[in-house]
Amino acid sequence: MGKNTQKTPIDFEKSFKVPYEKGFSDILRRELQKEGIHVIFSKGTTLEKKLCKLTPKKPIEESKHNIYRKYCSKCSATYIGESGMTMKQRDTLHNYFKSDIKTGKSSSALYTHIRDNKDHEIDWEKKVILDKEIHFEKRKIKEAIYINAFDNGTLMNPDKGIPINQCWTEFFPFIMEVKGY
Repeated sequence: MGKNTQKTPIDFEKSFKVPYEKGFSDILRRELQKEGIHVIFSKGTTLEKKLCKLTPKKPIEESKHNIYRKYCSKCSATYIGESGMTMKQRDTLHNYFKSDIKTGKSSSALYTHIRDNKDHEIDWEKKVILDKEIHFEKRKIKEAIYINAFDNGTLMNPDKGIPINQCWTEFFPFIMEVKGY
């Protein structure tokens, strides 16, 4: 008769998944096993890569694939948008619509706000990156989630973005708290 090779089922409630780091991970596994916690090692990403970001952060003007927030310098109105371009390129495009104020035809929510509120201006320096997403469709969904989460009557956005599932409304208070609204 051979050995009993049946394994004990893993209680995932008492499991901990971490990247493997030679030397440290074996010690961590032993110590956590003493507490009844099962350690599962993942491949690919190491603890060093997770914890140590050695590349300097890009200036906000150079960042791409953003869901961002812009502010009016005179009131509490804000605008939430998305772009795959750098923030500098997007600001340039927003400024392109400035001429629409003179002609009265505005295709920009930012300049509609300025047109309707004569002494107001967009604070081009004050902007916040709410999120990043490289995939266009996902970025549009995230934009809509932020627009709906922050919609308290002071948004310049003319619409709520693409339609989103109502299940996201459960997360709006958390989104507002985390993003500092």
